[in-house]
Amino acid sequence: MKNGHSISISAFFYRVHKSAGAIEPVAPQFIGQDSLGAAKIPLENLTIKNSSPLVLKAKEYLLAHESFDVKDTIYENWEVLSSPIF
Repeated sequence: MKNGHSISISAFFYRVHKSAGAIEPVAPQFIGQDSLGAAKIPLENLTIKNSSPLVLKAKEYLLAHESFDVKDTIYENWEVLSSPIF
């Protein structure tokens, strides 16, 4: 919580069995865009320093054999990146 404010996010996760095409390394930017792009990264390299809380929840789900704790997760010092780091 920053300055007495908190954000609550609801998300849906979908399992993709097969995909085609290429990863978009740089995302088009517009008002409300919350992605700088995408990269294929091993799960063990994903941390709060380089990933969003939703990406970390998806990682938790995959590592826990498609199960995760539904309790709230609080990140006191999560920093939104201003440029890609991968």
